[in-house]
Amino acid sequence: MKSLLFPSFISISLLLLLLAASCNHSEKASGGKITYIMEAEGATPEQVNELEKILAKRISSALEGGEFTIRKAGQTIEVDIMQLRGMPDMVMLLQSRGETGIHEVYDNLEFFPVLEQVNEKMKPVPGELLAEASASAPAAAATSHGGAASHAGEALHLRPVLQYLRPCTSTDDAGAIKLKTGPVTGYVNIPDTADFYHFSKSEEVQFLLPENVHLALGSRPVNSGDAAFEVFAVKKYPDSNAAFNLTGMHVKEVAVKQRKRKPVELQIEFTPEGQRKMDELAQRNSGKNIGVLLDGKVISYPVIKQSSGNTSLSLTGHWTLSEASAMAALFPSEPLPLPVKIISLKKYQ
Repeated sequence: MKSLLFPSFISISLLLLLLAASCNHSEKASGGKITYIMEAEGATPEQVNELEKILAKRISSALEGGEFTIRKAGQTIEVDIMQLRGMPDMVMLLQSRGETGIHEVYDNLEFFPVLEQVNEKMKPVPGELLAEASASAPAAAATSHGGAASHAGEALHLRPVLQYLRPCTSTDDAGAIKLKTGPVTGYVNIPDTADFYHFSKSEEVQFLLPENVHLALGSRPVNSGDAAFEVFAVKKYPDSNAAFNLTGMHVKEVAVKQRKRKPVELQIEFTPEGQRKMDELAQRNSGKNIGVLLDGKVISYPVIKQSSGNTSLSLTGHWTLSEASAMAALFPSEPLPLPVKIISLKKYQ
């Protein structure tokens, strides 16, 4: 009896192992292939080679062993990827410049008076900027990001800065409107973002702003009910070696953490040099917000806690898991030498 059962037992065990392997494969692969064709207009052969290397490194990091091929032809790069369950956001992964940074940001109470001075020098109008804005647009000023009209009131038209930027304010118990403390300087409605960008980058505004200030938008609208972006006054230093300039070159790796009923989290681990800079940043900004940027937009602004060393950085935001997975691969990656654009996407079963 034993001699009959033993081979059967082996056969059943082998069958179970094969089924487990098949299940594992089916959990990873969702079937089919995706081909992305990208164009790098004006790129030299050397730049195309560099793009290919950086993109291959990004994809390999994001897919964690998933199958892909990458090839180039002239100024186009083609990527074939076997479709997987839980894939990262490939459009973000492939098209992002990958320009990352961790910077100090001005508090609203500190920076808004600077905007008042810029406004007065550009177009002097009697009266106080905040008081006039509040009187003309109480609905916009009384809430931190109310869905007010793009240009609320004639007085705002007389104020160059407030043509695009709504102050970040709150109302106290007595009904007085005051500036809110925190890293958010104001709000720009989605239809005004292009105008605000050109306005903030104009020679006149750049000349009047402090040299180290970069006005940056948030990476997405503040919430699903509002059509407005947050605005931040980010401190940037010309010297890339400055003590408080952290970029992707200072990041060793980024882990994606997902817990039940909690936002997706990115946990950043730094290189030794990055860790030294991060510790200095934490000592200088203990209890304050810092800005974490990707492609010039603020994706998160965590509060830094002072520590005696090995300062960690955990980021949360309104991201999907696929977006977070793409960002985790982008942070340690080199930035692209020039923009690329996806011009074709094909799916094969």
